[in-house]
Amino acid sequence: MSIADRYRPHYTYEEYCLWEGKWELIKGMPYALSPSELSKHQRTIVVLMRRFEDELSGFGNYVIYPSINWKIEDETVVRPDAMIVSQSIDKDFVDFPPALIVEILSPSSALKDRREKIELYQAQQVKYYLIVDPDAKTIEINQIINGKYQLVALNPTNFLFSLDDNCSADVNLSSIWA
Repeated sequence: MSIADRYRPHYTYEEYCLWEGKWELIKGMPYALSPSELSKHQRTIVVLMRRFEDELSGFGNYVIYPSINWKIEDETVVRPDAMIVSQSIDKDFVDFPPALIVEILSPSSALKDRREKIELYQAQQVKYYLIVDPDAKTIEINQIINGKYQLVALNPTNFLFSLDDNCSADVNLSSIWA
């Protein structure tokens, strides 16, 4: 363990629940979220999730949650921009791996979304991880294949998401930009 690791703050979910504002906690390390996303960021996630909602409407077991906490362990709580889970929840957080996660990049989050979060989501075997950049107008679709994320599509106009054996969603990904 390095000297820096010995002295850096280390928090748990119980402490996290007492904080004001929007935070994430990854392996005990706190990360402040931007106080307010840009309108482009918010509009992109709304349009994208509406497209998923349209495709998943016949599959009652799948639920879309925008910006809800996912408690992975006592020292790790993240708040993706959106997630799709295989069941409704009765808590204030999700406590199982989602089928799909979307992160909308912003200047303050891009590095964390591409490093810590991709590693974290891969370890939890989240089947699909979408990294969306509204400034560059790109969508990267990462899928777990043989236990690791592989980039399976970059800027597709449509993509068939196979969430499980009984649920596939062919989602139109064109013209989602605010």
